[in-house]
Amino acid sequence: MFIKFDLKNIIGAVLAVDDEFLDSSYDNTAEASGASGSPGRPIRPICPVPNYEGIQRARERHATAQTALNAARENLANRQRELERQRVEQVNLGNQKAQVTAQLQSLSLSLSQLRSRQLILANMTQQVRKVVQHLGSFVSKSSVLYNELQDLVSFENLVKPLNSIVTELIENGVTTKEIAGATQISSVEVQLTSDILDLIKARVPSLPLNEGDSYTC
Repeated sequence: MFIKFDLKNIIGAVLAVDDEFLDSSYDNTAEASGASGSPGRPIRPICPVPNYEGIQRARERHATAQTALNAARENLANRQRELERQRVEQVNLGNQKAQVTAQLQSLSLSLSQLRSRQLILANMTQQVRKVVQHLGSFVSKSSVLYNELQDLVSFENLVKPLNSIVTELIENGVTTKEIAGATQISSVEVQLTSDILDLIKARVPSLPLNEGDSYTC
């Protein structure tokens, strides 16, 4: 510690002496220039500075190190800015992923609901088909049945909405035409049922059980 302290003092003293001699040389040069009217040459120090070249090399190394330090600081700042940009991009990607996940869950729920409705529709269609088959083999004993069916239930208006729902499911890709074809009631079946009802209406007046106030099926 004692040696380092002495070297530091020596270097400081040398630099102070060097600066003092340089200042005096510049002052002498200025005085000579003012007196003679012509520029004078700088006066060098009377005593040579100890280890002057070593001091100059130390200054150069210090300047080089300072330049490298500045470059390292600039590089660090650039990397920090890039890191911040990547963090912002990561946050944005996370938000987009959350939105896509929420949309996917919503679509999955909608698809599940549509499939449930398709099952309900298929069940309703099956029940309607049973009614159609039953009406096809059933002969009423009274024209009241036909009149009530015609007044209360429009068979064609009942079938068309069901077929429209199935068609919409096919167009939206919820089901296929091959699968949904079994749940649709064709226009031929509708026409056949209408013909059967017309036949019942025509035959009801001639039925022997149509007389009186008591009707049995």
